[in-house]
Amino acid sequence: MKYFIATVLTKGKREEIPLYAKDRKEANDYAKLKHSGIIIKVVEGTEPLEAQLKRFKANFFQNIKKRKIRPNAQIAAIRQLAVMTNAGISIHDSLSEIAASTDDQALKHVFGKLADDINAGHSLSASMENFRFELGNLSIAMVQLGEKTGNLDEALYSLADMLEEIRANVTKFKKAMAYPRNVMIAMAIAFTVLI
Repeated sequence: MKYFIATVLTKGKREEIPLYAKDRKEANDYAKLKHSGIIIKVVEGTEPLEAQLKRFKANFFQNIKKRKIRPNAQIAAIRQLAVMTNAGISIHDSLSEIAASTDDQALKHVFGKLADDINAGHSLSASMENFRFELGNLSIAMVQLGEKTGNLDEALYSLADMLEEIRANVTKFKKAMAYPRNVMIAMAIAFTVLI
């Protein structure tokens, strides 16, 4: 991402707004979208050291704080998104509503960013690519399939069913492994006591 400075005329005052974009056209579009007023010019500039440090710190801590969304919260959110999409509600409004109503902080962050990206004109699957770690490959693949076929709501319903099945299998596996694990721990303790 490059650093740009947009000069915007708002209520008779000139304002210089820093922003990040891939190229000048994207920076211009982003400035139009985010700031009301007349955009006089958008020029590429050198990023101040203070901004570089702030961005480095934000990226560093963001990577440390990354965590997967809890399966229960993800399944509920995807099912809710499928219902809202099927009802004809826009994806942006659906994502915003889910982000506002959830208690899971990771889900709130991810769906809030997805809503912002959708508002900026990106597709849902392209936005989800930024959250591959949190959402998983299956979610992104199913959304891409839904976008290509034009049946996004059906793809989301199928995705929710698949995620529920995966969660059930993981739970069964954990239950099945509990007995052998306990036996191995007991044998290790007995062996240690005998020695």
